[in-house]
Amino acid sequence: TSVPNEFTSDKGQITLEGQTSIGVILTINAEPVFVTPDGHFKELVQLNPGVNELVLQAKSRAEKVTLSTVKVLYNQDLAKVASPATKE
Repeated sequence: TSVPNEFTSDKGQITLEGQTSIGVILTINAEPVFVTPDGHFKELVQLNPGVNELVLQAKSRAEKVTLSTVKVLYNQDLAKVASPATKE
């Protein structure tokens, strides 16, 4: 799979998108993910405040399993810093 290992988000949900091998069965935290015939995937994931650990498991037709862990820091305060409230 081709997803960054760690990143920070100011949103309560993210879209994980990437490419994996053709014919792979993919799950994120044990939830099945649709993979197109050419190996592309795109999945909306809900985040909790703080560090979220997402475990991506790819299983090939030959039953070979590959695990990848993605850590996402959900920091809702980043949105406030990016667009500070206007003073009246």
